[in-house]
Amino acid sequence: MIISGSIGSLIAAAFLYWVGYKFNHISIFRWVDRYGKYIFLKSSDVEKSLKWFEQYGHRIVFFGRMIPAVRSLISIPAGMSHMPFWKFMLFSSLGTVIWTTFLACVGYYFGQNQALMHKIFSQVGYVIIALVVLFIVCYLYRRSKRKSNDI
Repeated sequence: MIISGSIGSLIAAAFLYWVGYKFNHISIFRWVDRYGKYIFLKSSDVEKSLKWFEQYGHRIVFFGRMIPAVRSLISIPAGMSHMPFWKFMLFSSLGTVIWTTFLACVGYYFGQNQALMHKIFSQVGYVIIALVVLFIVCYLYRRSKRKSNDI
């Protein structure tokens, strides 16, 4: 289960990396402007993920594999930024195996008790949201501190 889930995830990640690597920024933004609405994606989302990727590089690839909304999106900016493929796959593999193992273990241990499983996943979601909020607060604090030092 863990192996097949990880392999499937990595195949999709490699394909999306290739899309980002092969097509130029203008083509991708044009495609998102035209078809992104069908998958709830805006150009601003792609632009934001590019900025995050440029700032955090391989760390966002690793941790992004464990965040449901980011998992697929982070592959495209990695390709657009021409991150070395081996490095992309290394950090994607590490993050994917950790996340897939976590999901498989939760499914194995709590599969018969769906109410408990739902409760755990909602709490994990709250932890992820809290971490994202903490990240944003730290980022805004650093940015405001930098601006005050520039004055």
